This record gives sequence, structure tokens and C-alpha cells, in this order.
Amino acid sequence: MTGMRPRARAGYLELVLLGVLWGSIGVIVEPIRVGAAGIALVRTATGFLLALGYMALRGRIRLLRLSQRRWLMVADGVLLGAHWTLMFEAFNRLSVGTAILLVFTGPVFVALAAWPVLRERVEIRTVGALALSLAGMALIAVPAWDVQDPAGVVFAMLSAVAFAAIMLAGKQLTRVYAPATILVWQLGIAALSIAPVALAGSFDGFAGALPRLLMLGALHTAVAGFVYFGALAIVKAQHVGVLTYLEPATAIVYAWAILHQTPSVSTIAGGALIVFGGLWIVFAKGPLAGTPEAPVAPGRSALHN
Repeated sequence: MTGMRPRARAGYLELVLLGVLWGSIGVIVEPIRVGAAGIALVRTATGFLLALGYMALRGRIRLLRLSQRRWLMVADGVLLGAHWTLMFEAFNRLSVGTAILLVFTGPVFVALAAWPVLRERVEIRTVGALALSLAGMALIAVPAWDVQDPAGVVFAMLSAVAFAAIMLAGKQLTRVYAPATILVWQLGIAALSIAPVALAGSFDGFAGALPRLLMLGALHTAVAGFVYFGALAIVKAQHVGVLTYLEPATAIVYAWAILHQTPSVSTIAGGALIVFGGLWIVFAKGPLAGTPEAPVAPGRSALHN
């Protein structure tokens, strides 16, 4: 990353660390027997309360006022709730490998939409890194491929589209609002959109799962959300999309180290390709983040707000 501006360098490294952190979600959730919507509700609600509390303690509540792109902010929160709900439903209907392969086509949609939506020229390194990452995902997931439930395939693909839309909407919102503002609104709206489904389900086993659920809400959602939106403000959306593939790649390592699930040769090879794709994005020479003409939003950096 020679010659990279210090803040831009930090943005890429933050996204790498987030991929490593989010890769642990699977092993955290694995023993939880609460319904998928219940997990998503506790996660979003906990993250929302902590993010809101952080802003209150810092005297930044005034930043929650929405002056522009209100409907985009609302759509961003609804899309997050839809993405998680659709993804968990796909996991319920398909094998994990099939669901992951389909859901993680989302970054491809981000790259395809980068120019018409964000005016980001799609770079050769993005195409190459995406190809490596998709090949890696195929090596991981294809051995477990199944299409026993066509509805599951539809849910997974809709989740992928929502994934891409969230990233594109978030990128536009970072040009107007501080990361903390986006996070509070996104999580609050997502929690409200998930609540009707979650509250209609069973909460058996909730008490025993509470420590893990609170950790997901605090660390993987609130803290990680501050970092993510700060990085998204300065890193091109197409690059962010590629780096999200580090999440399933690191999930393999966690499953091996904690759950003692020995990966196959194809899984290891797939993980290596994904890592190489991420390294290509981080270390290749070329223009850095965001559009140069984008206005600087108040409190743009990640945790400095």
C-alpha cells in the first residue's frame, strides 16, 4: 500500500479486520436455538441502543436530524432487515454451502451498479479480484450445492440483491451523514421492520443465548457498524464488495479452530483464492477510495464522531 494516504490505508485495513470479525458470527450463532428473526431482532435492537447511547454521551444527538435523502435512509434500514431475514430463511431451506454461494453474489451486483449508481468506474483489479473471490466461493460451496427447494434459491438471490442495495445506499448516505447517524437510523429501522416477524415466533432458549446475542449486538453490530460506515465513506463501493468475501473465508478458519470442522482441500483452496482477491484490492496500485467530488459529511471518520 505504498503511497496510499494514511486514512485511506486505515479504511482498507479496517474492512479486512471487519471481515475477520464477521467471519466469527457463524460459530457464535451455531449453538443458539432462538429463531432466525429473533436473533436478528436482538442484534439490531442491541446495536441501535448502544449506538444511540454513544451519540447521547458524546452530545451528538443533534446529528440524528435528517435534512437530506430521508427516504433513502428509511430504505437502507428496511433493506437491512430484509437482507438478514431472507438470508436466514435461505439457510433454513438450503444447505449452508448453497445459501452462502448465492447470497455472496451480492458484491457482483455492487460492481455492476457502481457506475450507473455511484459514478465509480469499474476497475480491472475489481473484475480480477471478483473473479478470484467467486471462484473461491464456488470451491467452498459447490460441493454442498443443492436445489431441493426453489423458494430457498429465490430467498437467497433476493438477499444478495438487498445486500448490494444496502451497500450502494450506504455509500450515498456517507456523502451526507456521519457514520454514527447512518448506523443509528439503519439499525433502528431494521429492528422495527424485523419485530413483527420475530415477536410472532418462539423465544424458547432465549435466556441461555442472551450473552451471545448481546455480544453480536455490541461488537459485531454497534462497534463494527461505526467502523464499517467510516471505511465505506472513503473506500470505493466495488472494493468494499470484494473485501466482504473475507467473511466466509475466515468463517472456515473459525469453524476449524473452534468447532473442529476440518475443511476439505477444495475449501482451503477456495479460501486462499478469496484471500488473494482481497490482497489484490488492498495492495494493487491505482486510484483509491470514493469519488473525489463527494462532499465531506460531518464526522466522516469511523470512531471519531
